[in-house]
Amino acid sequence: MSRCAIFTLVGYYNYGNRLVCAAACKIFASLGVGAEIMLVEDENENLSFPARLKRKIKKTLRHPFEKILIKACLFPVTRLAREIKKRKYAEINRLRQERFRGFSAEHIVEKDYDLSKTHFPPSFPGRVDFFAIGGDQVWNPFFECANVPESIYFLPFVRDNQRAFMFSTSFGISKKAFFDKTAETPGLLDAYRDALSKMVLISCREDAGVEITRELAGKGEVIVDPTMTLTREEWLRIAKEPEFLKSRLKGRKGYILSYFLGTLPRLLKNRKSARKRFCS
Repeated sequence: MSRCAIFTLVGYYNYGNRLVCAAACKIFASLGVGAEIMLVEDENENLSFPARLKRKIKKTLRHPFEKILIKACLFPVTRLAREIKKRKYAEINRLRQERFRGFSAEHIVEKDYDLSKTHFPPSFPGRVDFFAIGGDQVWNPFFECANVPESIYFLPFVRDNQRAFMFSTSFGISKKAFFDKTAETPGLLDAYRDALSKMVLISCREDAGVEITRELAGKGEVIVDPTMTLTREEWLRIAKEPEFLKSRLKGRKGYILSYFLGTLPRLLKNRKSARKRFCS
């Protein structure tokens, strides 16, 4: 069986990310290709103390007087609030990640080849047959994974005899925002252009993404999000109804699951008004 290494964002807290990775693995498996999601180490977590201190000083000096004053006045309060929040959510977050990892172990093939944002072992490129870049905003220049020319997410290791392609990749921003941001870092736009030149196929899940790839490489097409390619029956085989729902749904015909990024809109915090709005 052929093997494909997929570079995307990996996080055991994001529903969309995990579902996209699970769908991608199933799609490739149906084509007789073994897909592997590459685990890329977060270099920021392993910075030395001097490096972390240097970054903190540089960040503080951007607005020195304002930040120092605010921190001096609010430090005791913010520290207490942070500690309360940390203790309150520590156990919830632990259980949350356990379940995300359990889902990943069951439905996603993840591989650790000692990769980091700017490092890969010399033997790595020969271990797989295809390389793919895809997933949620993995080529968004505002994200750390794609804001330096040396990023591994630009697939610098792909050789002439190997195939690479973009698989429903998302930039997550407009064409103008992309070019404005990449212009801030010398060599970054060239890194995007060089990466695209290696792609035998280029596809994005958004019109703005295709506008960017066509500007840089002269090609690109829109395809659906990988999660949309699986059938209802395939998703139902994956889905598991939580035990607590059985008691909560007694005597009810069904429920509406709402999932929001950021804070919950005020209207939806009131259950009665939310029910009236959705059912009307």
